[in-house]
Amino acid sequence: MQDIPPIAGLQKVATLKPLAEVLEGLLDEQCVDGNWPVRLGDHEKKELVQFCHGVTGFVFSLGALKNKGLFPGVKGDVIERGRKVIWERAF
Repeated sequence: MQDIPPIAGLQKVATLKPLAEVLEGLLDEQCVDGNWPVRLGDHEKKELVQFCHGVTGFVFSLGALKNKGLFPGVKGDVIERGRKVIWERAF
């Protein structure tokens, strides 16, 4: 495997830091039941579990990020709660 030049490593960190802040904000929006609201901050309305976005999109995306070692702060609990709501409400 080829070493990453130092400048590329700095560019990666500079790119990932703002993305991590956005991701943390989105993770804070997860509802108690494991789903995500259709609109940020609207945790009262119980929406359907969508196949292409919402909780399923988060579970697949977060799993991929976790498997790649990106954003190690993603807690397994977030993914597991999302999986639970998909299992309970999407089938």
